[in-house]
Amino acid sequence: MIEKILKQNSVITIIGSGGKTTTMYYLAEKFNGDVLITTTTKIFYTDRYPVIISDKIKDFLSNNNRIIVAGSGINEENKITPLNTDLLKELKKYFQLIIIEGDGSKGKSLKAYREYEPVIPDFTDILITVIGFDVFNEPFSDKIVHRFDLMKKIVNFPENTKITVPELLEIMEKCYFKVIPHWTENFLLINKVKKHYLKDAEKLKELLLKKGKFKEIFIQTYSE
Repeated sequence: MIEKILKQNSVITIIGSGGKTTTMYYLAEKFNGDVLITTTTKIFYTDRYPVIISDKIKDFLSNNNRIIVAGSGINEENKITPLNTDLLKELKKYFQLIIIEGDGSKGKSLKAYREYEPVIPDFTDILITVIGFDVFNEPFSDKIVHRFDLMKKIVNFPENTKITVPELLEIMEKCYFKVIPHWTENFLLINKVKKHYLKDAEKLKELLLKKGKFKEIFIQTYSE
């Protein structure tokens, strides 16, 4: 599975929609080494791992916790806010793996990007883009798309069109491809695939691999 991409002394940034946080925690737990989880935007506070809210995070590194979540503060939405970029870069010396959540999607499975998104540090080694395939055969609407009004201006199909492979391919090309940097190793996770749509997900994978944007594409199924 996707954990095969894990490397010692690397920085992974995860972007997209439809399972970023779950993927981040999964990779942290699969990694054999000390992991820092953080964000360049905002992530929900968690009690799953020790959370350090301080720009003096280096003072807390002797606590023997293998996985640490860190940020500069907690806002009124109970979300962890980002560390200073220079500090984050310096922390590479103290962790074998840093995993960064690089944008938000309001819990929806597809997303259109504004010009300032996502926030991908220039020292990212590996980029994982996540999309939620639970939208398959669902109507194109704001129920499944974050920034729906923006995406409607970008793609060439009308509201309430059933989302199938051609629509997902167009969304990937017009919304996601443009934000993928050239300096990282790029991977895609097609997440939340219902088992009876597995062949459709595999078809999307085949078509996307031909575009040459991703080094590898992973498919994650789930039981309904």
